[in-house]
Amino acid sequence: RYSDEHEYIQVNFHLPTTMAGVRIQGDPNSQSWVTKFMVKFSNDGQRWTPYYQSFAVEPKMFDGNTDKDTMVSVFFDREITARYLRIVPQAWHGRIALRFEVLECPTPTGKSREVKFKFTRQQLPFLLHVQESSRRGCSVKIEFLVI
Repeated sequence: RYSDEHEYIQVNFHLPTTMAGVRIQGDPNSQSWVTKFMVKFSNDGQRWTPYYQSFAVEPKMFDGNTDKDTMVSVFFDREITARYLRIVPQAWHGRIALRFEVLECPTPTGKSREVKFKFTRQQLPFLLHVQESSRRGCSVKIEFLVI
């Protein structure tokens, strides 16, 4: 088990996907959560681009949680379209642990679809079902912890 700034969790949507932001939350079973994080995007899974706010010179460092229970939502100042999304913890309380949700914009057809997800350092693919969200279109909800 690792807890360093090189850890990340990523989603492979298998198709270019338009995203509006992310929500994160800590580990419900311990006093562990991510306090600062960056978001990166890729279309090939090899070359990663950090998220920059418009006109910024440094990648955006998002504020995360201050406790294990509160959900923190961060919205990008513009929609991002990519096949992969990566959340990279930069600071944490206890150990790196998070649940997260990708705020995805609606597909042109409005239909839900399945996507694969995997943990870093472990190859644990599974299928998620994209469901409609009440704010900013669709979202992918992930209830697993990064440790």
